[in-house]
Amino acid sequence: MKTLMRKIIFIPLWILLSMVCVNAKVVVYPAPVSETLSVDYVIEVDGKPIPVYTALTQHHDKKYSIAYFDFSGSATVKIKSKFSLEKLIVLPNKCGICPSIHQDEAIFQLDKPCDISFEPNGCNSPLLLFTNEIEKDIPSKDNPNVIYFGPGEHNPENGLI
Repeated sequence: MKTLMRKIIFIPLWILLSMVCVNAKVVVYPAPVSETLSVDYVIEVDGKPIPVYTALTQHHDKKYSIAYFDFSGSATVKIKSKFSLEKLIVLPNKCGICPSIHQDEAIFQLDKPCDISFEPNGCNSPLLLFTNEIEKDIPSKDNPNVIYFGPGEHNPENGLI
């Protein structure tokens, strides 16, 4: 009887989990050719490589890395760092991200979009990771009320849009 009850509980649970996994999706945007990519971090989300950009700032060591992607469902994030991860902090704390660390690699799960600062060296050379829901109800680029800029770099005349 216990075996039958386990099967009755297990089968619908397995079907539900299968549906959740099938509906999970990650959208990655290719890096424009002119952008400088970071040598400090390598990111994969559900096995897909994510471009990591460099950004020069006026703060701390003046070097940040930035990455972004869209997803639905849950996503496994794998970040390799050239920095030691012994003192890694992931902020904000409210996101509750506690990655598992294996040498130079941190792995964690995201179940909803959030923006985080991945800080192996405190506020020096952090990785800023921005995640979003997958867009829905995208207006058509052919709609006369839409000004469409396709993928890539755009340099409008006089810098005005």
